[in-house]
Amino acid sequence: MKKNYSYALLVFLALVSVYWGLSKGAYDNSLQEVFSVIINRDKENLLYTIIWDIRIPRILCSFFVGCSLGLSGALIQFSTRSPFGDPHIFGIGGGASFFKAFVVAGIITFSNFNLFLSSIIGGLIISSILVALLYRKDFPPIKITIIGIALGAISVALSTGVVSYGKVFPSQALGLISGSFSSSSWEILSYTIFIFLLSVVISIFFIRSFTPLLLGDTLAKTLGISPSKSRLVCITIAGLLASTSVYAAGIVGFVGLLSPHLARNIIGNDSKKLLISTTLIGGVFVLFADQVARSLFSPIELPVGMVTTAFAAPLMIYIGYRLRLK
Repeated sequence: MKKNYSYALLVFLALVSVYWGLSKGAYDNSLQEVFSVIINRDKENLLYTIIWDIRIPRILCSFFVGCSLGLSGALIQFSTRSPFGDPHIFGIGGGASFFKAFVVAGIITFSNFNLFLSSIIGGLIISSILVALLYRKDFPPIKITIIGIALGAISVALSTGVVSYGKVFPSQALGLISGSFSSSSWEILSYTIFIFLLSVVISIFFIRSFTPLLLGDTLAKTLGISPSKSRLVCITIAGLLASTSVYAAGIVGFVGLLSPHLARNIIGNDSKKLLISTTLIGGVFVLFADQVARSLFSPIELPVGMVTTAFAAPLMIYIGYRLRLK
């Protein structure tokens, strides 16, 4: 029953967010007008341009970025056995934002594709450091968590310094450090979906080896699983997903941390169900948060990361309190 209510709430939030995203904005429209314009494909109509080139890419970008962050967080928690596993807490997001900071600051000029590649390179550099730590024997999760937090703080500080040097508008800086979907486009969406689908396909092939990682290396080996290989796959996929999300929207906090905990409270530790649920929770969470961010003080937009943090932090306190009781 708990599971059914949770999925019903997820579907409800998704439908409300899509309706909100399609019909509300600087120009409010009814759904009938929206569907009429899309079906007739009247490219001379201003509403068609607003819906097709601005609203739909933004809705899809926010959903797939949320899916990517949710899946990335779950994979990091599997591989590090740390309940604090999150791509941004562990520094991957900060690494991916480093090269983007130079573009935002106007120091260098990149095409969308080159920015996409540089974000992935920055994120994978941090991921490789985490992999190197995980290859060491008897390296406990708490040490990995502490080092990951330090890496995250350093990388975000460097990105913030670059943006400050460039003397950009505050909204641009906030868009990078706290997340924004105001620049969403079909091109950005295509790169995001490509990496997400690639990561899902790879995860399907290795999904049977993810759950044993939670049992420790010794038990995983007795089950015929190579812990080092499985962790390498987990961290690499997590790095790709988190880096792409930073490329598409900047740093959106707490999604990768919260989504696996919510999913685990609903369906347990089954790796297949957990990854699916975490992905969907992350997608709907960011989709809904983005609608709140752009509408709450319209026409001024809040950073979407501020909204995700405002929702997620109290929930994490509640989850942490329940875990303490256990």
